[in-house]
Amino acid sequence: MNLLKHLLLISSIALSAGCGIKAPTFDTACDWVMPIRPSQQDQLTDGTVVQILAHNEVWEEVCENA
Repeated sequence: MNLLKHLLLISSIALSAGCGIKAPTFDTACDWVMPIRPSQQDQLTDGTVVQILAHNEVWEEVCENA
């Protein structure tokens, strides 16, 4: 019985030690994502304009001050 208690204690310590470690996370999207700037020669559909605007608004919100 005493051996079982020690084994449970050691197991719980070993399992809980892994929970206290948090792996670092890095958001590198702002390193390579840029706003879309179409040229005057581009022929854009209304749908493409909406998508570009949405992309650029998200970029501005997330990355402009990063």
